[in-house]
Amino acid sequence: MRILIIIGLIIIACFNVVFYLINGTDCSASTWTTYAFVNLALLTPFLISFIKFKKSDMSASAILISSIYCVVELIAGIILLVVNPESWIWPFVLQFVLLCIAAVLVLSYLAIDKK
Repeated sequence: MRILIIIGLIIIACFNVVFYLINGTDCSASTWTTYAFVNLALLTPFLISFIKFKKSDMSASAILISSIYCVVELIAGIILLVVNPESWIWPFVLQFVLLCIAAVLVLSYLAIDKK
């Protein structure tokens, strides 16, 4: 478990270093919105791994879903960082919908596991 935490911290650190080297701190609201959602997505597989499931296959499925969300959000985030729209609303809506879909899927596995 410690190895997973270390790997997660390394991935998050790499993303943040690259982000700040490329963008600096003078960014638009849409960039900061994307930055926050990507960091949250990078954390989710590791946060999900701390949930205690009764069945190990449910735990693996929840971690897989959160990992897929992480990859999809990272791709969407990179695209949004490149496009850098003027308004922060559409990046927020897109990324919030992705987060909600992932949360519903993970919570449904948690509910099924509790039965």
